[in-house]
Amino acid sequence: MNDASGLPYPEWQKTVQAALIEVDEERLQQKVADAEAVIFQRLQELGNASDSNGERLALEEASRSLLVVKKEILKYPGW
Repeated sequence: MNDASGLPYPEWQKTVQAALIEVDEERLQQKVADAEAVIFQRLQELGNASDSNGERLALEEASRSLLVVKKEILKYPGW
């Protein structure tokens, strides 16, 4: 389900991508929160669908990338 962006799952990947390229720390915090929310929402929508393994892997990878941003850039306490 690619769109003009070339992303296979643009409905949530655009939000994640926006967080990963943000350079302003104040905006980055909100964009990371927004990205985590769309990932969570999409996982809820997928439920136990067995035909969504590829998208689940993409969601997990996106979550890991956001965790790196939180640890390395935002330096969240306890991370």
